[in-house]
Amino acid sequence: MKNWKLQKEIESANEELTTTNQELKHELTFLMKPMIILEPLFLLHETMLVLGKNLRIKSANKAFYQKFESSRRGNGLEYFYMIG
Repeated sequence: MKNWKLQKEIESANEELTTTNQELKHELTFLMKPMIILEPLFLLHETMLVLGKNLRIKSANKAFYQKFESSRRGNGLEYFYMIG
């Protein structure tokens, strides 16, 4: 009887872990999509800038910061027209 209960507890725990793992994989895939789309932009040698609301810098590639001789990294705090 104890073995049967232990087996059921193990199966239940395994199902719960499997469900949690699937949920985490789904969430990771969802979170990675913007990175997969934007990653090639940061490899470009041409300047590239991504602006958010009110023309604030969300991100820019290395070429942008080199061209405008700025060490600032887009954190959403500065306006693009303030760089340079």
